[in-house]
Amino acid sequence: DAYFVTLPVRPMLQAVLTWCGPEQLVRYVRLALDFDWQTVYKTAQKLYAEEKWEAAMVLYQEIPADSAVVTAVFWHDAGVCLYRLGQPKAAKECLENAKSLGAADRDIEAYLTWIGEAEA
Repeated sequence: DAYFVTLPVRPMLQAVLTWCGPEQLVRYVRLALDFDWQTVYKTAQKLYAEEKWEAAMVLYQEIPADSAVVTAVFWHDAGVCLYRLGQPKAAKECLENAKSLGAADRDIEAYLTWIGEAEA
């Protein structure tokens, strides 16, 4: 459940989330890329939960598609980030991937509807 591998780094991430602006946060989270993909993903999940869409997407986009962490939840969360960042076409692709992997119980249909309405 730990992100950023070591316990002492967790408080640092929380401090960065609290005190840094978006640009500083993005610079900081790039440090996660020095760790394994599981750690990168856990960090992205934390950022997602904090609604730090841009910083989370920085990490999601670096995770290789064949990584074990790329699941329906991964695609859903990446899709929501992209939607929130104003990238509906990419968001739609991610959300459709999540749906195809069985993420039917999530809010995917609502996002796909909103994207469809915006495209019309």
